[in-house]
Amino acid sequence: MTKSKFQQLKTTKVGDVGELIIRQHLNSYGFDVYGQVFDCSYPVDGYASKSHNDGFRVFAWEAKCYARLFSRPANGIDRKDFYTYRDLSNSIELVLFFLDPFEQAIYSMDFATYHETGSHEGNKVFFDLEFMKLNRALTKSELSLINWRFDPHYRNVQKFFQ
Repeated sequence: MTKSKFQQLKTTKVGDVGELIIRQHLNSYGFDVYGQVFDCSYPVDGYASKSHNDGFRVFAWEAKCYARLFSRPANGIDRKDFYTYRDLSNSIELVLFFLDPFEQAIYSMDFATYHETGSHEGNKVFFDLEFMKLNRALTKSELSLINWRFDPHYRNVQKFFQ
């Protein structure tokens, strides 16, 4: 089967790795994880559910697979995605997971709780890492799958998550 142009994009390939890591992460906490079925772009990467108290916890999730800013402890999303997520989070809980090869960590943000803290800069919206929850360290094998090349701009940057 021939791969579509969408599947061949480098960002799609790295995104696929990030999605796989987050699926496994959520499964390890007992969540049932549901992904997308067609080869196209969706507003989120998947949904997760788990029995919780007398009902279920269900949320949408999105994996972002890139390093935080070197200029300050923040990570961000595209502005157009921000508005999509804002609208979606009115209907369902949305968790953004960041797989950060510089921090060598997975951290997350409940979008509805913290979206107003975002700093709109050009076509991006950035969120300070202080609003993120550290989930866990990335393993060496996960880091090799992400295949991030060290950028000299990070040479003197302190990691936020120690």
